[in-house]
Amino acid sequence: MSFSLGHIGDIHLGSYQGKTEAGGINGRYLDFVKTFNQSIDIMVDRGVDFCLMPGDIFRVKTPSPDELNEFAKGVLKLRRANIPVVITLGNHDLFLSDKRTHAFGTIETLLEDDDKFIISRKPEIIKIQTKNSGIVQVQSMPFPVRSLLRLETSKQVEQYVIDKVSEIYETRDKTLPIVFAGHFSLRDSVVGDEQRYVDKFAEPLISGEIFKGREYLYCAIAHIHTYQVVYTKPLTVYCGSNNRVDFNEAKEDKGFVIANIDGKSVTHEFIKVDARKFMSLKYDLEKDDDPQATIMEDLKSKKEQLKDSIVRLEITLSEDNQRKWNWKEASTFLDSIVYWIHGIQCNVKKPNLVRNNAGFTESMDAFQALRHYAKVNKIKNQELFLKFGDKIIRESKGGSKDEV
Repeated sequence: MSFSLGHIGDIHLGSYQGKTEAGGINGRYLDFVKTFNQSIDIMVDRGVDFCLMPGDIFRVKTPSPDELNEFAKGVLKLRRANIPVVITLGNHDLFLSDKRTHAFGTIETLLEDDDKFIISRKPEIIKIQTKNSGIVQVQSMPFPVRSLLRLETSKQVEQYVIDKVSEIYETRDKTLPIVFAGHFSLRDSVVGDEQRYVDKFAEPLISGEIFKGREYLYCAIAHIHTYQVVYTKPLTVYCGSNNRVDFNEAKEDKGFVIANIDGKSVTHEFIKVDARKFMSLKYDLEKDDDPQATIMEDLKSKKEQLKDSIVRLEITLSEDNQRKWNWKEASTFLDSIVYWIHGIQCNVKKPNLVRNNAGFTESMDAFQALRHYAKVNKIKNQELFLKFGDKIIRESKGGSKDEV
């Protein structure tokens, strides 16, 4: 049996810090809409048999009408091409209370009669009738929300996922091919600059044992924003986020995955989209006589690279040369080139004072140590400093309290 599937997740449709475009629309939101549509159009052009969206479609759990509308238009493109869609809910899609619906509640209600638009809110197996390749099973594992599961620790959540995946797998139809779609962190994944909490409420890390020795042809995972192949048997892939969310993802390509299955032969392709560039520029210029000229020369040399990007500058100067730097010139120059200046941060380093016992010896008396301190740290007006120091030393020993 041969079929192909699209794998897109962590789309995060929503508003981020950036320009306000005509009509009051957030420009960064339009960036995310652009890459989402680009991905959908490629899937339609390639004629994938179905599309897996393993969670975090929106930035927030309460998407705006604009965000819902853009997502719905993308889904309709797939459905008009007779491409079934399975959404496995992620942590951005689920409320912490089971009394509230998920982010797609309205769309699900409107498309409730469409058996090829499926939202999976619980661990289950879904049977998809593809247009060319018969029925394919999708085993779905939504993000395990601790409060909804009534569990207290990450270890309990991890065990829940292991047990539930095993339990659901045993209910599969052994005569049909099966793929997996899930939203969680795998223990062996690489997270780059993303952070995990390390306490009793830590991010659950799921062991790859949940896939070992099972007949999954492909495992489509989301939640970690870095595209990567975690395991080769079965082929287990994070598609990564569909656009750059912040500077932690500045160096990562963004896109989605198309997997091709031919019998037991499985290949995949990561397809890059036109995500806006993030550029972080750092200048360590403590000893530079003309930091203004150095920075401006470098910015001008990077003019083409900086074009239409989101940029931030971090500059380190000394107390001596900080007055030779004026941020306004850099800001004016960048405003004419980049999409958005995320920030210009200037750090001023102060001279280090002698700490601990550097240069001191046990044979020094208190006044000798004070004189050594004044000399090494280049204390201004050392004579007056030492007079006051000597007075304090004598008074501490019960000596004369005459004025200096």
